[in-house]
Amino acid sequence: HCPRKLQTACNTLRQEHSPRRSGCIDLVQSLKPTEGCWLGSSAKIMALVLSEAAQSSFVPSRPFRINAGPVHSYVLMGDGVSTKYLSELRAGDEVLVFDVEME
Repeated sequence: HCPRKLQTACNTLRQEHSPRRSGCIDLVQSLKPTEGCWLGSSAKIMALVLSEAAQSSFVPSRPFRINAGPVHSYVLMGDGVSTKYLSELRAGDEVLVFDVEME
């Protein structure tokens, strides 16, 4: 599978109804329901987290957003090798976007 890179990403922190902080990755392009970013609590073990592009009766579709979890989670960067904490992402940073349907 070949990953698809996006040019820029920006990290938005939001406070839920608890003292824990969670992060979202808002992208400048919309993603398909089969696309997402590699995230994890370890830089060596990551999971593919899909975008919010899927339709739901509970929330509107947000194909530009990945609900990434705690700000101490790692995200795989656009070079496919390095990682950053969600809290370290800045506008213009390239993150790796992976499509599970790409051959």
